Amino acid sequence: MSKLFKYRWGFGLGAAAGAAAIILITFLVFPKTSVTAAEVMARGAQAVAKLTSIHFRGELRTLPADNFSYINADCPFYTIELWKQFEPDLKWRIEKPLRIAVIDGDSAVMLIKNGDVGVRFPHPAASAFDTEWLQRIANLSNTITNELNNAMAKGWTMSLTNEIGVDGRLKDVVTIEARSGLPANDYLKNVFMETADMRRVYVFDDQSERLDSMKIYLHAASGDTLIFKLDQIDYNQPIDPSEWKLDLPADVSWWQNQMQMLPDNDKYASMTAEQATRAFFDACSQENWDEA
Repeated sequence: MSKLFKYRWGFGLGAAAGAAAIILITFLVFPKTSVTAAEVMARGAQAVAKLTSIHFRGELRTLPADNFSYINADCPFYTIELWKQFEPDLKWRIEKPLRIAVIDGDSAVMLIKNGDVGVRFPHPAASAFDTEWLQRIANLSNTITNELNNAMAKGWTMSLTNEIGVDGRLKDVVTIEARSGLPANDYLKNVFMETADMRRVYVFDDQSERLDSMKIYLHAASGDTLIFKLDQIDYNQPIDPSEWKLDLPADVSWWQNQMQMLPDNDKYASMTAEQATRAFFDACSQENWDEA
């Protein structure tokens, strides 16, 4: 820069042209000097737009056998892991300590280990068994794009900071304050990923622009609690075919076979959608769980 200033006349540059040249050089050498959180998110989405497979492992405050999206700030962390193959056939596997779901390309199977209860559907599915929020993380390009779109459309606060990672590389840290829109007294508030107020922190590698890690904090009256941390993401790595096979116990009890026709089934079959909804929530409010 000092040489350019000193010899700008020799280069045939006037003062204004010299300043413009310096601005151009600065932009070329430091193209991310003034990027915004939105730009980091957009570049992150583009960087993972053509994944063939993804594997990630994280920790979630939950119950080990409960729904994949169930969260509870009072629970300890349990490992949750996903493998997903996008090509040539869609296959995925998601595990909690006591709950496993697998799509092998032909069917969908889930095992709940406490009780050895199995659930099976004779067709594949892009998401099933309450795994939608994990599927969105796996579909990273769409996830990041949708997060950005939601933040801008709903007025969520976005901020950008930088830090040096444990690998010595520069990281771009985007923080988004996401709001569910549910009132504080809603009984589903902060119970599932879809119904919670959160602070979501995305850490992108500044060079590759890919997502490195992620943390989700639950907003509550008592303060913020870290409920999910994702610190291992493997992109486009071969996945062992054995992951698409679910080893079932010999005495597995299939959930579909447990469903029996109610003796007063006609009463419920004749209800309209509104009547059924009212009957269900009335039973819940009265804690009449047999009726519910």
